[in-house]
Amino acid sequence: MVQAPAPRPAERRYRVTGLPERDVLVIKSMVKLLAGKTRDHWTAADADPVHALIAPVGYAEPVAPPTAIVRVGLPLRADDLWSQLDRASAQIELDLELVRPVARGSESAGVAGGRRLQLMRWPPDSLLRSDLRYLRLATMLGARPFAVEELAAKSGIPLATCHAFAAMLHGNGVAEWLIDPDHPDASAPSTGSSGLIGRIRSRLGLP
Repeated sequence: MVQAPAPRPAERRYRVTGLPERDVLVIKSMVKLLAGKTRDHWTAADADPVHALIAPVGYAEPVAPPTAIVRVGLPLRADDLWSQLDRASAQIELDLELVRPVARGSESAGVAGGRRLQLMRWPPDSLLRSDLRYLRLATMLGARPFAVEELAAKSGIPLATCHAFAAMLHGNGVAEWLIDPDHPDASAPSTGSSGLIGRIRSRLGLP
């Protein structure tokens, strides 16, 4: 039996931030030495977009999926960087699956229809980025949970943008997915105390 060839490593870009120039040079040298060992092939970049951001432990700035954060401690260790880059590769692939729009008519389209995104708290400015599209989507999600396909249809914003925004909110702990297989039609308007705005009104004792 002919063995199938192993998949080729994906080409990934990374950027180093928050570290002294000396440590940046050490990290870049380590990544070059790890070429052929890591799951993907990593190339240094000085500007976004990148697939991974290598930063010191304690770095807390949010990033949008599919960008992963690789936090490194001092002293730098090649084996630790190797394992973290491979974990980042796995996380990036998962995030890219979330960002990819569901093909129209595919088997997974029905599953997507039973999954709605619920906003848990208002997103910080660092996620909204003064983007009017993100502000509109966040406002809609603040009223009630939405399936991503429905969110795109009602907002008039491209489906790929809605998928990316949903993945970013979920990845930063601002929203959660609600699985609702028994109610595939999530288009009915929410009433009462459901939704973020409804819960706030309920806590304030407003009707």
